[in-house]
Amino acid sequence: MENKADGSLCSGSIRSGLNSAMMGGDEMSAIAYYEEVIKLMDEIWESQFGIIKEAAGIFADKVRADKLIHVMGSGHSHMIAEELFVRAGGLANVNAWLDLT
Repeated sequence: MENKADGSLCSGSIRSGLNSAMMGGDEMSAIAYYEEVIKLMDEIWESQFGIIKEAAGIFADKVRADKLIHVMGSGHSHMIAEELFVRAGGLANVNAWLDLT
């Protein structure tokens, strides 16, 4: 991501929105938080893009071949399986193994 003229990653409109949202709080903390999140997202993108693209290819191949995609989860990871299984308009060939305990 390209730095802005003031050295930040935050555009003026976003910075203005953060300032308004702070309502008297610590403006620099909000901006620093935003910039740290962007930095981490860039690192994830750069280090994981190949793996994500490979996984997407595997999913696409299974969908094209009309195969089942098995997903599972328990606890908080249950939510990931639900994103693929119970979404309205989601894939019909998803089989979820959900731990309800």
